[in-house]
Amino acid sequence: MDGPARALALCVEPDEDCLLIGAGHWPRSVDRRTPGLPPWPQGQFGTVALRLPKARDEFEMLAQAGAGALTPGGTLYLFGGKDEGIASAGRALAGTFERVETILTKFHARVLAARSPKAGLKSGLAAWRRTVTFSQGGTAFSHVTYPGVFASGRLDAGTEFLLDVLPAVGGTVLDFACGSGPIAQVLGRRHPEAAFTLADIDAIALAAARENVAGAPAHQIAKLADLPPAAFDAIVSNPPIHTGIAQNFAVLRDLLAAAPDHLARGGEIFLVAQRTVPVAKLAGALTARRLAENMSFIVWSLTR
Repeated sequence: MDGPARALALCVEPDEDCLLIGAGHWPRSVDRRTPGLPPWPQGQFGTVALRLPKARDEFEMLAQAGAGALTPGGTLYLFGGKDEGIASAGRALAGTFERVETILTKFHARVLAARSPKAGLKSGLAAWRRTVTFSQGGTAFSHVTYPGVFASGRLDAGTEFLLDVLPAVGGTVLDFACGSGPIAQVLGRRHPEAAFTLADIDAIALAAARENVAGAPAHQIAKLADLPPAAFDAIVSNPPIHTGIAQNFAVLRDLLAAAPDHLARGGEIFLVAQRTVPVAKLAGALTARRLAENMSFIVWSLTR
């Protein structure tokens, strides 16, 4: 356990009347980013613990989800590290609860206890659904999203560059680490004959992606190797390469290692990564070539 989890363990002894949001090491847990766990609280609990999310809007949503899962008189415990912003989280939590207090500061972390949820909270995921509009290649797209998904309601620079230079794709196409599905949504408009499959670790992002790419199979997986057996004519991806602010190539490494088992004969992987990411060195059995590059990103083509 890290510091925030150790601090929480000093405050709460979990039992069947406790629910943990944002991790999976309690008897009852929900986590949008853990395959196999439900992404949203079901039922009522005397104690709910919430790991402080990174995004402000995601924090507000999950705090209200936790408040809605409390029995009358129950307590929500918010825990997080100092480097995660827990010191200022009490003010934001006060928007959801009448009473908020810090009960422990230890292990470079803090635990807050919140009681008496305010009235009129949004307790269901559907209440947080919103629609934004983004433009790509001169075409406007209406895009469904949720808090913690599709940051700032626009394409990030890497995805924008990938879509600008990507050649035509057809046949069966996997959008890996798809988020809310903007890549498949754009490519589906360009190539309506293509059949898309979506894969991401975030269940709430996939809920949006299912609407943005209607009819596409969607899989919540952490690794490409966890996908049911299938061979694709193309795999497209803007894979995450950061854990917090530190670079972490685990997702990319797993993608490239498993890709040969998921490519059809003549199939091709197209991915975008920052210039500092050693894609060619991680390619393994794949042959990598630079398809396009700018000052910040390289779009790679990889084949068996």
